[in-house]
Amino acid sequence: YLYVSSMPPSWAPLPHALHLKYSPNGGNTWSNDIIVSNSSYPGFHGSMGIMNVSMDGALHIVYTSLQGFTPYFAYARTTNLGQSFTRNYPSMFYSVGDTLYQVSYSLTSDPQNPQNINMFFTGKIGNDPDIYFIRSSNGGNNWGSPLRINNDTPNNGIGQDMSWSFQTNGLLGVGWRDRRNGTPGS
Repeated sequence: YLYVSSMPPSWAPLPHALHLKYSPNGGNTWSNDIIVSNSSYPGFHGSMGIMNVSMDGALHIVYTSLQGFTPYFAYARTTNLGQSFTRNYPSMFYSVGDTLYQVSYSLTSDPQNPQNINMFFTGKIGNDPDIYFIRSSNGGNNWGSPLRINNDTPNNGIGQDMSWSFQTNGLLGVGWRDRRNGTPGS
């Protein structure tokens, strides 16, 4: 299957909904529009869904969601082409408080164990944005605590952002824009 997610532009009136379509035939035809987000896990500010299909066929989606005035990462999983979703909040550390940083996030699944779902994200838990990792070992039902990945001195005023990740043959890799040689606040 091919999957496509979309969301209205950021200037469109709130609330925003995360949309999903799939094609069973290489893009020749597409499903009807499927709404991924809901009132408990609403979409936020033009966020695109980051998707991953695990080896068991489950579709995993992470997107930004707004609860009150605070944006969070929301997670949704479907095993039946969007007829129903399991949802939760894998991390409450979304906002970095500075528009110079690119808040990015990526999602992978372990090709040898589809229950292992990995997420990397830019988050601000200390005094500056860093790259964090969380894992679910039960298909996205629960998530571990964030682990800081970048190894520059913590709370040095220099943020890290723009993470990308991949997983293949038992190896999990992540890359990000490393600003450690920049000036504080850069």
